[in-house]
Amino acid sequence: MNAMRAWLLVALLTLPPGAQAARLLPRMAAPPPMTGLASWYGRLHDGRLMANGHRFRALGLSAASLALPLGTRVRVTRLANGRSIELTITDRGPRKTCLIDVSLGAARALGMVHSGLALVRIEVLIEPPPW
Repeated sequence: MNAMRAWLLVALLTLPPGAQAARLLPRMAAPPPMTGLASWYGRLHDGRLMANGHRFRALGLSAASLALPLGTRVRVTRLANGRSIELTITDRGPRKTCLIDVSLGAARALGMVHSGLALVRIEVLIEPPPW
């Protein structure tokens, strides 16, 4: 067993920098960007527990999705004005007609507070590990 660990350590150290993870882990293709409606939720839900176990803060930067795993980091871009923000999926929701539900703080950054709904593009930046 010790010989195997030593061999693995030598193999890792002899690879060029940055190549270790690329050669040892399988490559996973990022899902294609999604386009659809986004809604927002705010002060009414402030302080409630989210699906990840943390308390929701209306002015914070978080998002809810039914399709993406908790912990997924996404870039949400409002198509009408080009504003974008990076968020982490921390909760479950929204309504069935929307792809994502963003916090009031994120809605302000995207410029969608007054409209309530907005057409957005969602790009997955980092997916959480499957375990």
